Amino acid sequence: MAIFTILKNSQKVYYSLQSCELQPLLHSRPIEFHLWMNDDDVFYEKLDNIVNEVMQANEIFRYQTRKKLLIIPERNILYAQSNLKNVEIYKADGTTESVFAKLVDIESKLSCRFVRIHQSFMVNMDYIRCIEKDTHMAVIEGGERIPISETRYQMTMLKLKNLNMIQD
Repeated sequence: MAIFTILKNSQKVYYSLQSCELQPLLHSRPIEFHLWMNDDDVFYEKLDNIVNEVMQANEIFRYQTRKKLLIIPERNILYAQSNLKNVEIYKADGTTESVFAKLVDIESKLSCRFVRIHQSFMVNMDYIRCIEKDTHMAVIEGGERIPISETRYQMTMLKLKNLNMIQD
């Protein structure tokens, strides 16, 4: 039996060659059980997710102003929004951080997992749940809808495709 823990969601994935009746007895949630029935695609997809999560664990956003130093793991940032002279950083735990900066300054400190989808928005692509093509909106985890500007739409779609987040 192989046991993997996915860090982001504290999710355990169990692989077994035989059926397992343990799921109702285990207390940690969410849990996934998979039988390894010559279907390696599911196994490798789960393994890729684990590897990606571990690799991203070291990506830290650091930004210093005269008043504060922000240190936030990038995996905890949903998106950043420019509001004239300030940038609001929206985090996965529902909190926000406000810094006196331009979005371009924040953009230069973030990894390639972030995409500038609008003059006023940068989004962590790991949290994009779908793209509404007709309205040019990115729907992120939690259901929030963020506009994608006409000029940045093609670049956004290309970047998502290059990271294998969407298919043709």
